[in-house]
Amino acid sequence: MNNGVDGALPNTNLVFDKAGNLYGAADEGGRFNRGVVFELKASPEGVWSESILHNFGDGSRDGMNPYGNILLDASGNIYGTASYGGLNGGGTAFELIPQAAGGWGEVILHNFTTRGSDGEYPDTGLIADSQGNLYGGTLRGGLAANCGGFGCGIVFELVRDAGGKWTEKILHDFSGVNGDGNGPQYNLAFDPSGNLYGTTLSGGSFGGGMVFELTPTAKGLWVETKVHSFEGGSGDGYYPNAGLTLDASGNLYGTTSLGGAYNHGTVFKLMPGIGGEWATKVLYSFGASATDGVDPMAGVIFGAVGNLYGNTSGGGTSGYGTVFELAPNGDGTWTEIILHSFTGTDGNYPAASLAVDGRGNIYGTTEEGGTNLVGTVFEIIP
Repeated sequence: MNNGVDGALPNTNLVFDKAGNLYGAADEGGRFNRGVVFELKASPEGVWSESILHNFGDGSRDGMNPYGNILLDASGNIYGTASYGGLNGGGTAFELIPQAAGGWGEVILHNFTTRGSDGEYPDTGLIADSQGNLYGGTLRGGLAANCGGFGCGIVFELVRDAGGKWTEKILHDFSGVNGDGNGPQYNLAFDPSGNLYGTTLSGGSFGGGMVFELTPTAKGLWVETKVHSFEGGSGDGYYPNAGLTLDASGNLYGTTSLGGAYNHGTVFKLMPGIGGEWATKVLYSFGASATDGVDPMAGVIFGAVGNLYGNTSGGGTSGYGTVFELAPNGDGTWTEIILHSFTGTDGNYPAASLAVDGRGNIYGTTEEGGTNLVGTVFEIIP
């Protein structure tokens, strides 16, 4: 990517449309150097071309610096969040709609505030329920007074009425005390029963972050359950910097950026048990060798045969990060395979979740490196 012409520092997940085109966002670059949403299309010869769908920062009311999950609906509309800007300066939730005459139009769904009960700095992106309502989290904001005076973050829902107007509902206001979390991270996830799961970077019982569950009640309220508090050390990670993935049995999978046997992060599994208790297991600790990846900043995804795929922000042969696969063994252990070590010229610091197509090809982004030193979009072909 070329800062000033197109995007720079891409840090969101990539999503496919039905035609196999890829969509993502970059935190900086673009016409106003406040980030872009881009589309990549492949020619029959396999050459990819980029189109910029939206340049952020066009006027004082537009959002700036998109971050977190990109969502594509069945009609081809794109939803996401911008960490800064908007009417109140606290970021925005936005929708991009393809226009019949060409181009894309932006609609601001919500302007976050910089103080008060509302959230600030929406860094998780958005996910949708079966009714089309949108859910996300903010890094700061809310009513808590003990997180530097900026609030400890919230989880919110955006509900659209029959007239197309969106209204925000705050589902949980993090406190950062009594075992509660501080700073929800990256994307949320639904289970089949409609419960929401996510992570906070810090807080929890030991200060190293936590996994939480939000359960809807008949009265329209949401109740938080503290699923796991990270404490570090050889048997646990800490500082989860990414969201979660669920399997068909309701187990949760994710990563921590630090902790584990070598203090370079982990891949973990959380298993629900009787009485609402959850058991935790470290599937892999990074940093076991000089060429292993270290410090994962993104979550993991499942492949077609139950393997997990992810990336690490550093480590590998050249120290610029890796893409890895974890394969389950029959005895409950998992084996790591390094699929790629970045060299800097092909990318540096992969920090967003991967995507896999129907042929098993893996796609992702790096925030740095590449020809112009401001990031790449890559494909790994088995």
